[in-house]
Amino acid sequence: MELDWDVVDAFLQKQIKHKPAFTTGVSEINELLKSHSIDKVFVNLDQRRMQDQFNEWLSIASKKNIPKHIKSIYFGLFSMVDPDNEDNGITTIHFCGSPVTPQDDDDWACEVPKSFFPGERYLVLDDFIILDENTKALDVDPDVEVLVFNGLLNLLVLNSVTTVLKKILANHKEVYLGTGFDAGDTYVLGRLTEKGIL
Repeated sequence: MELDWDVVDAFLQKQIKHKPAFTTGVSEINELLKSHSIDKVFVNLDQRRMQDQFNEWLSIASKKNIPKHIKSIYFGLFSMVDPDNEDNGITTIHFCGSPVTPQDDDDWACEVPKSFFPGERYLVLDDFIILDENTKALDVDPDVEVLVFNGLLNLLVLNSVTTVLKKILANHKEVYLGTGFDAGDTYVLGRLTEKGIL
């Protein structure tokens, strides 16, 4: 099951620009999938649980003040080997801070020597495990996986501003936010300020 990359990329950029509410954004992703005859990707998902788990994790991961030299925060995605079944991958989120901004350097999310890594930097969402099973069963192509996982991560971050992300600003006037698959494209969601994500 395929979806053209240009369509996926344009859709994700549009959602980043308009910053829809989480449930609205999930519905938009599902409608795009259905319009390309890709059904049942979101079967058995619990949107409230997904948001609650993400916000709880982010609250713990950002509990320690982020150092003043950190200018950007990156939420990455990668496939971790399932310890119960080495043939399966589990799409995992990780969190790190970078001392450079997207304007400073194309590799802003990967400035490892001076980056900030919180103790609780990895998250496996229950619903991402379900999505891994659904996408594998449907045999979707990698671009569909980017739409689904990166799209949901974008929405989770964009909708965590009022509940969690503002804590990050304790030592900062603004921080850039980005997401992406570690082996793929990186999306800049905007600048986190006291007024929200701009």
